[in-house]
Amino acid sequence: MRVMVVDDVEMTQRLVGAMLRNMGISQVFLAGNGVEALDQIVAEPERVNTLLCDWNMPEMDGMALLSNLRQQGIDIPFVMMTGRNDEASVHLAKESGVDAYIVKPCCPFQLKEKLLHVHRK
Repeated sequence: MRVMVVDDVEMTQRLVGAMLRNMGISQVFLAGNGVEALDQIVAEPERVNTLLCDWNMPEMDGMALLSNLRQQGIDIPFVMMTGRNDEASVHLAKESGVDAYIVKPCCPFQLKEKLLHVHRK
């Protein structure tokens, strides 16, 4: 698995990256917002096969990133990791094509479960 963590909080990038490496995922890529992620993915579409993305970020948020990817025909499994835990946000994310939804902070077990889920689809 080749995972990109997209979050504007560097500490979150490092923590999630460490969780992924502890699960045996050695190819972890980082982006600080949707623009950085989109640029990296468009430049090398095969580089990652899973996105773990925050919702609220400067420049381009997670929902805009998802929309841009889908408009360009890039169908990478997309896991939204966010502090937004209200029913309306979860519903909007699912309706927009998010493959899995994690409320932060998350534990390694939950993260692994969601990653396995999106790759079984």
